[in-house]
Amino acid sequence: MRGQVLELLIVGVIIFAGFVTLLVGSEVYERILETDAWPTNEVGNATNTAAAETLNVLDAGILFLMIGMGAALVIGAALIKTHPAFFLVSIIILGVLVVVSPAMTNAFMGFATSDALTDDATEYSLSTYAISNFPIYVVVVGVLIIIALYAFGGGREA
Repeated sequence: MRGQVLELLIVGVIIFAGFVTLLVGSEVYERILETDAWPTNEVGNATNTAAAETLNVLDAGILFLMIGMGAALVIGAALIKTHPAFFLVSIIILGVLVVVSPAMTNAFMGFATSDALTDDATEYSLSTYAISNFPIYVVVVGVLIIIALYAFGGGREA
C-alpha cells in the first residue's frame, strides 16, 4: 500500500472478499453439521470446536483488517513525498469514493441478507457492523490520508 486515497477501493474489495468467505464458510459449516458428517468422538468434537472458533476469529479479523489497513494507508501517506498539485486530484478521488462506497455497502448487505445467509450475517455482528459503516470508514480514512499526504509527508516536491 502506497498510502493513496484510491487504495480505499482496494481495501473495500479485500473486506468484501473476507466477508464473503466468512458467510459462505459459515453456511458450509452449518450444512456439514446438519448431515451428521462429524464423528461424535473426541477428534470430531475438537474439529467442530476449532471450526467454530475459526469463524469467530474471521469475524473479528475483518474489523481488524479494516482498522489495520486504514492505519497502514495513513502511515504510508505520511511517509511519502507528494507534490501539492495533486491535492485537488485526491479530493476528487475521495468524492468519487464517497459516492461509490454506499453502493458497495448495499452490495455487501444485499449479499448478507439473502435468504441463505441472513442467519449467518446476524451471527457475525462485528463484520456486519463494520461493513454497514463502510462509507463512514471511507470518509474518515480518506480525510486522514489527505491530511497525512499534504501536512506531514506531502507538501515537499517529489
